[in-house]
Amino acid sequence: MPFRVVPLFNRIAISVFLYLPLSLVFSLQAMAQPPTASMLESLLITSMERAMEEGTPGAIIMVQTPSETHLLARGLADRSSDLAMSTDYLLRMGSVSKLYTAALIMDLIQDSLIDLNATMASYLNEQQLHRIANADTVTVRHLLNHTSGIPDYYNWQSVLFWDWEEALTPTRVLAHIRGKSPSHEAGAAYEYSNSNYHLLALIAEAVTGDSFEQHQQVRVLDPAGLDDTAYNSLHTANDQIHGYGTEFWQWSDTYKLLENTGPDGGMVATAADLTLFINALFKADGALKHLGDAMLADTVRASQRQEDGLGVELLQSRSGLTLVGHTGSVWGYMTAAGYIPSIDSTVVIYINKYDVDILNLLLRDVMIALAPTAEQSL
Repeated sequence: MPFRVVPLFNRIAISVFLYLPLSLVFSLQAMAQPPTASMLESLLITSMERAMEEGTPGAIIMVQTPSETHLLARGLADRSSDLAMSTDYLLRMGSVSKLYTAALIMDLIQDSLIDLNATMASYLNEQQLHRIANADTVTVRHLLNHTSGIPDYYNWQSVLFWDWEEALTPTRVLAHIRGKSPSHEAGAAYEYSNSNYHLLALIAEAVTGDSFEQHQQVRVLDPAGLDDTAYNSLHTANDQIHGYGTEFWQWSDTYKLLENTGPDGGMVATAADLTLFINALFKADGALKHLGDAMLADTVRASQRQEDGLGVELLQSRSGLTLVGHTGSVWGYMTAAGYIPSIDSTVVIYINKYDVDILNLLLRDVMIALAPTAEQSL
């Protein structure tokens, strides 16, 4: 695979919801298996089989609508041992983790421990901010919505020369970007930067006096009732899914890498627990709905079909459906997770292959399958 330097290594830019021709939708329905399954389940199974034909070893999908819930696993979690994919396994969700970090920051804001419009220099000391771009002008809002202008630590130097079996920490990340020029003035433009969320974690620790992980557990995971979710927890009993592919080697096994660590990408969860979290944030009766509302209160345009709120992405389909959540990737793994308010439905898609085209295929197919539900809701 040719080397590409893009600011998307720890997340993905979905070429979102480019719908397939209607004739293909009908052909998918005609091929649906097994015949006793619901139409939605049949379409999901067919799509997962197509994704494996395209090259992903395995996939997990969870779709929850007002009338039905489907949690499906297909393919392999480990090619070397032929271990089957299981819905009980933990997902290394990459930048979907930013939803959890943003929820924590919003909770601290609502407790008046952080001011959304205060600069990060109000909370972090001179040593922490030494030679960090825009250090005196970047606000908490700028960090959350990627308008800080602070350079992303994902660049050709880190990709080529870092030891990726070493965990990502704010200390390591900030050391890498010290002295680098800003991409723009604070607040002047949108440019995705994973570095922002390491600074947010430091702010959370500064105002609480406790570890980021501790407050993530107490303020976010426990209130949402998440028992199968953890931060910086890899190579445990349920962390069995091997990922495949990097920027350089299409089938490199990435299981030993610790890229899925740190406040920008360090959460793991089962698909069911990730669905619970999305619902807690964005459904009308969600336990964290007050935090989800705050994350959606202020958005910036990221691309033609995407807006970014305060730690949340809003991805719009050509049919008008909007997925509220986040996408994420680390080498070997790709995730899309979100809530569709107009049809009260939640979607989680996961593959263990570093291939955005395959994730897009699954995401398009899921949205196609849900489109009749959208029409009925009009």
